[in-house]
Amino acid sequence: MIRFLTIIMMMVTWGILWLSPLALAGVSGVSSPAGDVDSILDIRVIPFDNLSSVLPELRTYDTPPSGILAARFIISNNDPSGFSITLKSQTEGKLVRLYGGVYPERVKRGDAIDYELDIERGGEGTMGGEIPPASERRGLVLTVPRMVKFASEVAESTIDTDFNVMMHTRANNKLFFGTFKDVLTFVVSDL
Repeated sequence: MIRFLTIIMMMVTWGILWLSPLALAGVSGVSSPAGDVDSILDIRVIPFDNLSSVLPELRTYDTPPSGILAARFIISNNDPSGFSITLKSQTEGKLVRLYGGVYPERVKRGDAIDYELDIERGGEGTMGGEIPPASERRGLVLTVPRMVKFASEVAESTIDTDFNVMMHTRANNKLFFGTFKDVLTFVVSDL
């Protein structure tokens, strides 16, 4: 910070007051307005728990080419480097049949159906940067957690931006009857 100091010299000689020319030049100063902006890192997940309302029978029907809505999430983030979303499956990328409300200890071939996920941009909110290329956000197989980075061309904050998680399955006529389920976890992080 720069500070200005004006030196005033006063001389009293023979009863006469003398002022330095600096004293008549005035005084200057500096203002440094500043304010803080809190970090925003927020995700809201809206689950879509009833796939059967769209895909009536996993055993006999493939999902449509665009997939079926498995969840929707809404992101707000103001990190200038962007953010990432990590998706994790409780059953390693499979819908698994429940026995009495719990997963079986030993999953048989008729107990599970594989799926893939796509992350697609919805129509709401302000996206602060570019959406990742399709190769990084489509065909996600969750045998391990998958991270998708939203870090390209970040020009402003992302505010209340929605994304759809689309699920793809292939018909499997060898499935046992019952309810098939997985639990997806979404984690948002600053980059």
